[in-house]
Amino acid sequence: MLIDDYDTDTRYLNETDAIFSHLSVWTLSTNRFEQRMAANLTPETRLFMAAATLIRVIGTAAATRQIALTLDIELSNMHDDIYAAVRVVSSQRHFMPPITADNAINLHCAIRWFSRRQPKLCLTVAHGDFFWIRSTEHGSATHQLD
Repeated sequence: MLIDDYDTDTRYLNETDAIFSHLSVWTLSTNRFEQRMAANLTPETRLFMAAATLIRVIGTAAATRQIALTLDIELSNMHDDIYAAVRVVSSQRHFMPPITADNAINLHCAIRWFSRRQPKLCLTVAHGDFFWIRSTEHGSATHQLD
């Protein structure tokens, strides 16, 4: 499935903890269970976990499998932590990130921002340490969780 992601949402970059001066690579999980989840992510996979764990799993998948994963995510704040209900929409080997794709270092910042303001989002993570969030402000709809 090819997903047109040229209309991205970068409003989270206005946060004071957004980082512009450094680049980072995806943090690879050292947890074997998380590594196995990363290896087995396929379209229609559904997960519910803490956002920090999700970032490690999808970052590991993007980096080690050399793919781009597109996910529908619904964030919720519970017990002073952010949790994510996730559905994998697509897995692609060949992709062209949009010019507004961000570096892996800002994904935590983006997740925090969206959890407080717009908890449903469509996120793509990719090897090359990129991620982008599809904009819903200009008529683009995410693939929303069922």
